[in-house]
Amino acid sequence: RQTGQTQTSLESGLGVEVPVGFGGRILPTKMTTRKKDVEAINRHSLNELLLELEASQCQSTSIPVTCPTNSQYISKSNSTTTAGAVGVKVKVKVLQQTYTAVDSGEKNYLPALEANCPAKSVLTLCVGAQVILLKNIDVELGLVNGARGVCISFTRETKCPIVKFGNNIEKIFSKERFLMNVGSRVVAQRLQIPLDLCWCISVHKSQGISVENAELDLKNIFEYGQAYGKCIILTCIVVIVFIIHVY
Repeated sequence: RQTGQTQTSLESGLGVEVPVGFGGRILPTKMTTRKKDVEAINRHSLNELLLELEASQCQSTSIPVTCPTNSQYISKSNSTTTAGAVGVKVKVKVLQQTYTAVDSGEKNYLPALEANCPAKSVLTLCVGAQVILLKNIDVELGLVNGARGVCISFTRETKCPIVKFGNNIEKIFSKERFLMNVGSRVVAQRLQIPLDLCWCISVHKSQGISVENAELDLKNIFEYGQAYGKCIILTCIVVIVFIIHVY
């Protein structure tokens, strides 16, 4: 249940206030069978959240200003910026950050690195974004591949994302190395934030990870046994959504 209340992000971050339903908890993970649906849902959810954050930023201002509609404007403005009338200035907080990967290695293997690396070449995050961890960082703390969290802020100086996980661990993430090996030889590598958007993931990608809350959309199954995920561990409520076609 969402309310009009807000909560304050980490004091060490940017101090951005975000709606409870977006920034305060991990939402149930949607699972679907098609990669293109996953990408569309995550992209749409991110854009919707950015619109809410922009509106919230404008409403919290005590003087009349023109509400910015370009999310890039907010992401790049971390200082006093003219907004609206001449001479009217407001502090605009960084709500969004984009991270570009740095690839290196043997030229022939770079296309394969792009195709197979779990970390995206370009990653856009914002306060309240639902995320998933892409590699093991600290097994004892539960920061492992597949761990779900929510981006609650960014550091002031380095603009690194701060993520809160389901076990209440909060972690600042910088770029990590993703290696591509041929035998024992490293042929290519990517340096990127080890996170991805995760309002939705594919059934295939969910295998082998633990999901506390999941919403399964099985209406587009196209193979026998596709919905059978023998490695999926559901430790809480599961909502199954599907359509049965009768011919």
